[in-house]
Amino acid sequence: EYGMIELRTLGALELRHRGEPGPRANTLQSKRLVLLAYLAAAPANGFRRRDTLLGLFWPELDHEHARGSLRQALHIIRKALGDGAVVTRGESEIGLDPTRVTSDARAMEAHLADGDPVVALSNYRGDFLEGVHVADASPELEEWISAERLRLRRLAAKAAGTHRIEIPQY
Repeated sequence: EYGMIELRTLGALELRHRGEPGPRANTLQSKRLVLLAYLAAAPANGFRRRDTLLGLFWPELDHEHARGSLRQALHIIRKALGDGAVVTRGESEIGLDPTRVTSDARAMEAHLADGDPVVALSNYRGDFLEGVHVADASPELEEWISAERLRLRRLAAKAAGTHRIEIPQY
C-alpha cells in the first residue's frame, strides 16, 4: 500500500509518504528525483513529451541509449512510488497521477490561487531544488531549474509582502 506521496522540491529535495520521509526515496538518485520534479511541474494537462525528457536529461546519448536510460529511470521511479504513480498517454507522453503524487511547489501555487497565503507559504521551505545539480544534463534543464527557482521565490515573496507574512527560515 503506497498511498499519497509528496514530492518536496522547495528546500531539501525529498519524497514523503503520508507525511513521513519516504522509505523508498533513497533509491532515487538526484537525476531521477529531478526527473520526478520536472514531471510534477508539468503544465495543466500534466504530461511531458518523452522526446523533451530525452533531450533535457540525456543530451549526450544517442536516441536509442537515451530511451533506454529514460525507461530505466521510470522503472526505478515506479518501483519507488508504486504502480500507477507514473502514467503515460500513448507512446510519447509521460506524467504523474495527481491523486497519487503531490508536489509542495504545486500546493503552494494552488493555495495562492485559492487566496490562502498562510497555508501557501507553509509549503515554502527554501529555494526550488536547492543545491541540486544534475550531472550530464542539458543546459536547458539547468535554465529551467533556475527559472522555476526564481519564479517560485518571487511568488512566495510577493505573497509574504502583500499579506505581511514572514517567510519561515529553515
